[in-house]
Amino acid sequence: MTRPTHWLRRGLAAVAGSMLLLSSAAYAGAPQVKTQAPGFYRVMLGDFEVTALFDGTIDLEPKKLLTNTTQAQVGKLLDRSFEKDMVQTSVNGYLVNTGDKLVLIDTGAGALFGPTLGNLRANL
Repeated sequence: MTRPTHWLRRGLAAVAGSMLLLSSAAYAGAPQVKTQAPGFYRVMLGDFEVTALFDGTIDLEPKKLLTNTTQAQVGKLLDRSFEKDMVQTSVNGYLVNTGDKLVLIDTGAGALFGPTLGNLRANL
């Protein structure tokens, strides 16, 4: 056995041992991916991977929704933000990967609020 072959064999043995060790590790229901794609936003929060899942959008009227204020005050804030009286708002659910479990927080609106919602399942 030549010396380079000896080092190659030692290296391969170390890699094989590492792979064996990794294969015995416990995985969550789904491995953490830690990357982005259309339809969701993923971020690490400590050891947890949190994925915001886009369900769709809904048009809301802040002047009708906000209380303890006046429509004039809300109108000024909308103008300052370059928004109209009707504001398109995202509806999201959240999937938390703890490393041991997958936890779905909010399953979305489905078609309950119109045809612009109901995408959460596809983005899951």
